[in-house]
Amino acid sequence: MISPELMKRLEYAKYIYLNGCELLDQKLYLSSGMATLNFHDSTEILLIVIAEHVHARIKENTSFQQLISTIEAVDKEANKIPLRSFLTQLNKSRVNFKHYGLRPETDDALKFKRDLEKFFRKTSKQFFNIDYKDISLISLIKKRRVQNYLRKAESELKNNNFQKCIENSAIAFRLIFTSEFTYSPYGYEKPLLHDHRAKIKDPDLRRFFNSIWQKLGYHEEQINVLKYGINLSDYLRFKLISPDIHLNVLNEVVSISLHSKYPGTSIDVHNNENSQFCLKFVIDSALCVQMNRILGFIFQMEKLPKYKVIKNTKVIVTPKNNEYEKEEICEVNEGEILTGYFPSYNSNDYISVLFDENVYFIPKDSVEVIKKNGAMATE
Repeated sequence: MISPELMKRLEYAKYIYLNGCELLDQKLYLSSGMATLNFHDSTEILLIVIAEHVHARIKENTSFQQLISTIEAVDKEANKIPLRSFLTQLNKSRVNFKHYGLRPETDDALKFKRDLEKFFRKTSKQFFNIDYKDISLISLIKKRRVQNYLRKAESELKNNNFQKCIENSAIAFRLIFTSEFTYSPYGYEKPLLHDHRAKIKDPDLRRFFNSIWQKLGYHEEQINVLKYGINLSDYLRFKLISPDIHLNVLNEVVSISLHSKYPGTSIDVHNNENSQFCLKFVIDSALCVQMNRILGFIFQMEKLPKYKVIKNTKVIVTPKNNEYEKEEICEVNEGEILTGYFPSYNSNDYISVLFDENVYFIPKDSVEVIKKNGAMATE
């Protein structure tokens, strides 16, 4: 059984490898060289994880080839590293490019890509008894609701349900940008527009305001893509094949506008290649936003109530009755401290809390209020 810490580093190795694949796909003049550096780095991380897992004694500044020998020295039969000749070629190509500026040929880099995928598959099974496909980058994402939809997408992909994979990926992408703490270019005008349009009786005028609301959402998403440095060409491809996801002001999914064909063609967009692309694109986007976002607090946190969880309970999106009734985010454990939201958001049975930068809800009977003097009182 691999430890959680080593599993996390396997995820890093896979992420670096996939970034190398993306560099290679860009087909720029130095793409083959930069991809080769990524491939070598991901391989080295994997070998070090293997060494720690089998308790090999690694000295400081151990070379790439010595690392392999050290692993095999623990148990020659059990720890025999596969594809040794490939590793030697990869290491030589990396040295030639990094130290001597000798750019590898594109065909060589493509071979490294294919061989490294085989190497990851074989070593993952041999040393950790796990499937390479099960090494997921989703756990690197902090927002639990985004994680949940991406895990659904990942599960649907394994079952070859490509439409549901792309649909769940699209929902996750919309949720990446939802936050009570992130500055919106529209300030409070967009929520106010939503409040007013609900009161409009004339159907034509309501449709007009609905179209404005949707346009504002599209423009805000495009601004976020540019603001956080998400790959624009990948975003355009993603929008071409993914459905439109509509959220209300509580960030509930209220509608999904499906399209099954490329515009103006009879070609089905729901296939394995597009599903893998959408899943990878959303994971990359979530990590990119996570790394680059600067939070701007819209109120003073110290004025908000604090709650202590007195029994294990679920955090849910909303207690309202609809088709997404009581969508669960995650479970919080007894003893955890949560920050509440404004009391006007509370209901008879639920308390509003700030969780993953959004307002969600927990059952009222599962928490106690922490008073300013540190004492407890049931809400």
